[in-house]
Amino acid sequence: MFQQGIYSISYRSLSGKVAERETALAIFRDGKILGSDSHGGVFSGTIRFDGAQDASKVDLKIDVPPGGTLITGYSAGIDGETIDIAGLFTTPNPASKAVVNVAGGQVEVELSYLGPLPD
Repeated sequence: MFQQGIYSISYRSLSGKVAERETALAIFRDGKILGSDSHGGVFSGTIRFDGAQDASKVDLKIDVPPGGTLITGYSAGIDGETIDIAGLFTTPNPASKAVVNVAGGQVEVELSYLGPLPD
């Protein structure tokens, strides 16, 4: 189960479009996620623990800015786009990895806990 706090997100395309890893930051609070990446993408969604699978299910919507291109090579076009992403993550110890489908491409995502939320 993920604890509330600030998380580092590291991700890379498995389709070979972009080899290097990219990063983002996210806040997990009360079952909700809010974050952004260094390219202007903003994402929000939910996280809930699934005891049957002993993992946490993440459902996100990422808003890709106009002209944005994902690491999979997918282009959001001149108007930008909102993309749904879902994944299943084990409890981080100290990190959790999963492969998710992002607009038709496979992306390896790693979540790492950075610290608690401020009071």
